[in-house]
Amino acid sequence: MIYLDNAATTCPFPEVLDRVRDVAENCYANPHALHAFGVSAEHLASEARKTLADCLKVHPSELVFTSGGTEANNLAILGLAMFPERLGRHLLASAIEHPSVLEPMNRLAKLGFEVELLTVGQDGVPDPMETAARVRPDTRLLSIMHVNNESGAIFPVAEMIRLAKKVNPNLLVHVDAVQSLGKLPVLPKSWGADFVSFSAHKLHGPRGVGALYIRKGTLLDPILLGGGQEGGMRSGTLNLPGICGFATAILLAGECQLKNGKRVAGLKMNLMNQLTKKLQESVLILSPEGSSPYILQVAFEKVKAEVLLHHLADQGIFVSSGSACSSRRDTRSHVVKAMRIPEKWQGGVIRFSFSGSTTENEVESALEAVVAIYPGIRSR
Repeated sequence: MIYLDNAATTCPFPEVLDRVRDVAENCYANPHALHAFGVSAEHLASEARKTLADCLKVHPSELVFTSGGTEANNLAILGLAMFPERLGRHLLASAIEHPSVLEPMNRLAKLGFEVELLTVGQDGVPDPMETAARVRPDTRLLSIMHVNNESGAIFPVAEMIRLAKKVNPNLLVHVDAVQSLGKLPVLPKSWGADFVSFSAHKLHGPRGVGALYIRKGTLLDPILLGGGQEGGMRSGTLNLPGICGFATAILLAGECQLKNGKRVAGLKMNLMNQLTKKLQESVLILSPEGSSPYILQVAFEKVKAEVLLHHLADQGIFVSSGSACSSRRDTRSHVVKAMRIPEKWQGGVIRFSFSGSTTENEVESALEAVVAIYPGIRSR
């Protein structure tokens, strides 16, 4: 099996699985219980929170554990909806955000908020100056991603936030860093962000656990109500095994971030160059220059992405046609449309996404398979 769909999810590190199993078996008490066993569990949660906070250079109290990136994004966006009118009812987001950002925005639009989507260039990146020009005195929230999950485009988040807050100092900014944590430097305070979302399973951690950074002093209303856990911001018993696995994953990812990034960038460049060389005008590289080394988006002319994807899967090569959260829908990618890619290319878009464990042989095998399969599909 050759797995090149790491932007959808990654294989957990063995050390992560060991940690999850150990905590699940040996510290299964509720971290909020008052007895000694519960206190031990709470201590493990605190250690994991501090580990993540140290990696992000934030205070542990500024992190809320969630069930993943989707919940973190929803909490950041919907959590602002209950606050007074004086905060404004104008919301901004880029047109290529993840569905877990765009759908909450759509929900708020139905409740009377004014939602405006920022255009992106053909490189898939909003212009920071244009973004600032859209900010108004009544703009409550700007939501942008650090790395796009389909094209790999990297947003200049620090510059965008600086310019936007220069226009409106009261503006709150949310950054979706799900695709960048553990792969690229992620520094919420240096960015000037108020909220930043994370997910463990994108960096070889367990599924079902994520986190939201909430800048100290920032108001946010919980969307899950109940026992008032996580400082009242997220009710529900903590997923302690998952949280501890998350902490293990972030430590391991941080240790090899620079080394893996350089090596994977070489793999991506080789695949991109060889596809262009062997298939020439039949392919269009959509990932812009300077994009994440872990994602390569390619459009193939006169084929349906699903057909090429299934032919590759028959050979044990697994890639995707876009976001795993929307790839089963019978629609073309909103990211590709927003990038204004010519329509003839829009139906044949494939995403190859790598991890630190992807090998040169795997990429070569995938390349050979694509080059062998594509002409036959196209001719039919």
